[in-house]
Amino acid sequence: LSFSGALPVGLMSRGEYVDIEFEQAMDIAEITARLKKNLPPALEIYAAKELSKDDPTIMSLVERAEYQAQLRYDTQPDEVLLQKVAENILTREVLEVSRRKKDSRVDKIINIRPWIYSLTAEADVDAVILDFIVQNGNDGNVKPQEIIGLFTAEIGACEDINIVRKELYALKDGQMRTPLEV
Repeated sequence: LSFSGALPVGLMSRGEYVDIEFEQAMDIAEITARLKKNLPPALEIYAAKELSKDDPTIMSLVERAEYQAQLRYDTQPDEVLLQKVAENILTREVLEVSRRKKDSRVDKIINIRPWIYSLTAEADVDAVILDFIVQNGNDGNVKPQEIIGLFTAEIGACEDINIVRKELYALKDGQMRTPLEV
């Protein structure tokens, strides 16, 4: 059993992938039926695909993640300001964040700008909605909290945050595809 990149604590997800290897061959429909029967009600299987030993693992395929964050404010920020902040973040060449590895006492400064592929912001009825696609794989990783931190640094701290990982993507022929499409 091997999952794609770990979902950060406290986040929800709509698109997670897992490689499962069995000791003996089984029909994909039977596997799916058995798993569905034994999963908790909140977990659903939407699709399954049989892989060969030569296919890449899910961990090596995933390169990008799409997130949606809902930021709740007492006073809703102006729509024009939200769009301007998102554009300013995307036009900067350097966006540095500080990270510390678990076993280290030293912070490391990393430029995450090359790993941010899209960012939009809009005002909803009761929240600011951020949609973004970022690097998420072996060649680099952007944490959703880092994007939110860049945003709130410009418009102010919010009261509540809800983050959903909407999808994971692999790249095939320069195009983003879900792992099932690759």
